[in-house]
Amino acid sequence: MKNALVKRILLILAALIVIAAASGCRVSVSWLTREHKALTQGSRYLTESEIRVIALEYKARFERYYKGLLSETFWSREVWEGVTCEDFIKDHYILEEARALLYLNARAEEEGLILTDARKEAIHALSSAFYSELSEDERAYLNCSASTVERVLLLYETAAEEIEKLAEGKHLEVSDEESRVIDISVLHVKDVETASLLRERVLKGENFAAVARANTLDAKIQYSVSREDLLPEIADALFSLKESEISEVMPIAGEYYVFRLDSDYNVLLSSAGKRNLLAARRYENWEPLYKEYLQDHPEKLNMSFWNALKLDLSGDFTDHRLFERLSGTSL
Repeated sequence: MKNALVKRILLILAALIVIAAASGCRVSVSWLTREHKALTQGSRYLTESEIRVIALEYKARFERYYKGLLSETFWSREVWEGVTCEDFIKDHYILEEARALLYLNARAEEEGLILTDARKEAIHALSSAFYSELSEDERAYLNCSASTVERVLLLYETAAEEIEKLAEGKHLEVSDEESRVIDISVLHVKDVETASLLRERVLKGENFAAVARANTLDAKIQYSVSREDLLPEIADALFSLKESEISEVMPIAGEYYVFRLDSDYNVLLSSAGKRNLLAARRYENWEPLYKEYLQDHPEKLNMSFWNALKLDLSGDFTDHRLFERLSGTSL
């Protein structure tokens, strides 16, 4: 993410262009553009479609790990009583990221940060490429054009520039152990008796992968995961295993799992994990300023839109890794 809040140009009756040049804020003509506000922070806002772009990527990011691990019912499972995984990820990931985007872009504009023309051109090309990849189901979900995707990516790049500026002179190091990514194989069954019997077969010498493929409930058995990708109790158990070691039977959401540690250090993904953790440290660096900003800039969330926003979707949805195709996209 890098640089200044993009001025929005609204086309009125195919000819008249209105530009909010003085403040850099977008003009809202929702009856004409149908781009209704989803989240407002002072005079700034994100539209419903812009939020959906963020949501679509978070859907793919979490399904990359958890849908295979916790089955097709992942999104409807409860994190705690009355709160599903879908609710939790919307409220604690997507909404927080949207809030941060607005704040960081506000700071960037005040400080005069501007994206280079070359970076803007690269984002334009990426937005067009991404949009061309979308299925009919994905386009229906987003309900927007490629220009909306481009606006979101510009916001992310602008925010990254501001984060870099706020981190200047700070020591925000991440150790190899903190960023470690491991490779695991997973056996997933419905009952503890079956899990225990299959684990015993493996301990007596049968090949874990063969036993897992023949008995697991999931199509996929191999994953590369970091601590952040896992629930804390699962992470503690898996990251304490030695290479090739088999875990105990682990109850998770009413079903049972056995894990094998295939590799205790995935070099390529651990490097990427270090970048992600560094981004999290940078967030902690500017979070107090962000909280102070919110006190002076009242926020409004369109609850009708928010309650209707879904991540548990059927149809043709693909993991495009859009944000990963940008440099430094994590807030």
